[in-house]
Amino acid sequence: MERCDCFGSVQLTIRTLPELPAGAKYQCVWGSAPPADALVTATGLTCMTPARAFRPPIPPHHDHVLVPLAVRSSETNKDFVSRNFAFYDCSRHNTCGSCVRSDWACNWCVYENTCTHNASTCSGNVVSGENNPAQLASHGSGFCPRFWQDQTPLLAADGAKSELQLLVENLPVPRVGQLGFQCVVSIEGATMLVGARVMGAADEDDGGLTPTTTATSSHLYHRRVQRVVCEATVYRYESGEGEYEARVTLVWNRDHVVDARPLTLYKCGVLGAHRGHHDCSLCVTRHPRYRCTWCGAACRYAPHCPSLTGVAAASSAGVAARPTMFGGRVDANDARLAQCPTPRIDVVSTFTFCPCDRDAT
Repeated sequence: MERCDCFGSVQLTIRTLPELPAGAKYQCVWGSAPPADALVTATGLTCMTPARAFRPPIPPHHDHVLVPLAVRSSETNKDFVSRNFAFYDCSRHNTCGSCVRSDWACNWCVYENTCTHNASTCSGNVVSGENNPAQLASHGSGFCPRFWQDQTPLLAADGAKSELQLLVENLPVPRVGQLGFQCVVSIEGATMLVGARVMGAADEDDGGLTPTTTATSSHLYHRRVQRVVCEATVYRYESGEGEYEARVTLVWNRDHVVDARPLTLYKCGVLGAHRGHHDCSLCVTRHPRYRCTWCGAACRYAPHCPSLTGVAAASSAGVAARPTMFGGRVDANDARLAQCPTPRIDVVSTFTFCPCDRDAT
């Protein structure tokens, strides 16, 4: 399959062209387009690309369309070689990652926020595509502005004011006249626009990150991980589920997308309940990252608990599980469970029921 991003002529390399009788010509036939005479070269043929009227449109959500190309003799009107030819459009990609991972010779213009086959149209930072033979110093998705892969899941309690901390690699610096960063949070079909600020380079506490710098011919392109914080905001969802997966997208200059990732919203009141009834044991055995606490006869997000004597979810660090008399095990949550109000179920054991023999009558 050959590829083309522009329209004009294409070079075909054909090892052995059959000889034609006097007066006959090689012709190129693109799909349903009328045959067009080909130009013989030292390595094969040159074919003019078809007029737009004979090129099928690229389907929505695709970046190319295949058009069959055949070579025939004007004398016999029979094709002696054919193959599919891909006409592609780099501009169909609207993020750096999809652009540079495409099958074509595409490049991402960081400051123009566009994907193009012609890197000379970019001003400043350019990331060449992974399938682009013309490789630049910034080549491949590793140079794209994007979220750092190894970071903890994003969590926010329903109804609580939360800051979202994002670790971002290759973060661009907006130019004069360009707007800064914002977090676009999508929840149940609604969109919230939240201000964001860059806090500087991430340190070892964020996963042992070491900033690096790669020099290009015209600039220094900093491959480093920085922390971006979405301003403290209250997030809510209407669903009755304990968790809801929202989505947060980091943008700059209003519509320049850096990356997107899931945001888990949750309700302690649902996570710590069974069939609509609050349950202390369920509440305090939830993962500590939720910060769910039993207080006021209900399971609540710890910062919203009015009592200082609430029973919080236990951390399993440094606490070993121990066997019980029934063969079960009590783990790190046991101490917390003991503080739950009675009645409660502390140990669940499995017993085998053996039916008794009955005397024959």
